[in-house]
Amino acid sequence: MPQHDFRWVEERRTQVRQRFDSVVELFQEVASPSPIRRDLFEHLPSPAWRPAPPIRDVPPSRELLEDLRGLPIGAESGLLSSERTAWLENIDTAWPQLEELIARALRSGDTTDALEITSRMWRYWLLRGDMASGWQLIAKLFTNPSAGGLERRARAHHALGMLASYQGDHDIARHHLDAELAIWRTAEDHTRSSRDTEPSLRTHHESSAGLLRALTGSAIAHYNKGAYELASGAYDQALSIARVLDDRDALIRLLYNRALVALKDRDAPLAQCLLHERLSILESASDDERRGATHAHLASAYMLERDDQQARSHAQLALESLSDEAAPNDRILAHQVLGRIAYNVGELDTAIEHFRGALAIAHEMDSLWWVGSSMCYLALALRNAGEKDEAQRHAADARQLLQASGADDELRRFEAEWGVGAPEDPLA
Repeated sequence: MPQHDFRWVEERRTQVRQRFDSVVELFQEVASPSPIRRDLFEHLPSPAWRPAPPIRDVPPSRELLEDLRGLPIGAESGLLSSERTAWLENIDTAWPQLEELIARALRSGDTTDALEITSRMWRYWLLRGDMASGWQLIAKLFTNPSAGGLERRARAHHALGMLASYQGDHDIARHHLDAELAIWRTAEDHTRSSRDTEPSLRTHHESSAGLLRALTGSAIAHYNKGAYELASGAYDQALSIARVLDDRDALIRLLYNRALVALKDRDAPLAQCLLHERLSILESASDDERRGATHAHLASAYMLERDDQQARSHAQLALESLSDEAAPNDRILAHQVLGRIAYNVGELDTAIEHFRGALAIAHEMDSLWWVGSSMCYLALALRNAGEKDEAQRHAADARQLLQASGADDELRRFEAEWGVGAPEDPLA
């Protein structure tokens, strides 16, 4: 890896090494204890082993339990909003009480409340970058999948599937997300085919909302795996349900995610249509972060059609809408689009300024992919500006970072523009 300060890489490497060394030391001691310890064990009289004192498992008060139940319910939407930092801190503060509740649930075998709470919190582990811990904890609580209600089991499958997907465990993700989807499809079919009594609006709404969540999760998992055609199909079904339910928040998210798939397919007109619809919904909301993200991706969509005027306008609107604390990836994208436009018309100083801006934000994110992509664009602009030594250094680092992050398409386009293959726009 290049010599860049990716703190989280070093921290994880150190943690894994320490845990590995501790486990090896423990196994070595068990396999071959020291003579002193072996002699002690062999001559210790049996009465010396005192029975462990009984554990008094005092349940939490009703008020505390309600607070702990309410926290992840609020966090479900809060972690998707511009207030996500505050929600992360709220969960951090409550974590000792949550951990105690989880430990009590595991001892008693009654995991209903703990599983309901943790299943709603899966985005907490995603945003903290510790998906493995969240998955292991929820899986441990999900010991009896037949216990509890349908919705609780479906939520647990959803949480396990999403965390597995973001870790790259696609087979495990599909297992859980398919199980969730089957639960809600069965529930939806039941409400439609019931002949004895008219299904209640609440029951039908719950099954449709569950199906919407399951389809969205399935689409995200397909997208993470690179199966864009399957992702498109699942997103289109989810969009239809969101429109029927008039679920504004879900519609805002789905329009954005479906547009990302369209951009991957290089379908610029569809991406523009979806993102403009999203903007029209956001007109009545004071949500600068979501508006800024929409403008950033609209800029990218217009770049695909070589419409520099529209692309520049939306990229500038994105930077005006997004604060320095919010949506770093969208600010990087806006800088990259403005840099591309300047690069294409030969305004190299402006291009370099925007690519350096993108790189600075990417370093703050500790993101291999964003740093690598920003570096390759900066390297091309510096080379054309005559700064060949600095360009070579950035190019070498960009290659390693893009390769390490699995960005094969971006690496191929960069190499083509750099001179290995036929000239091609690396930012297209």
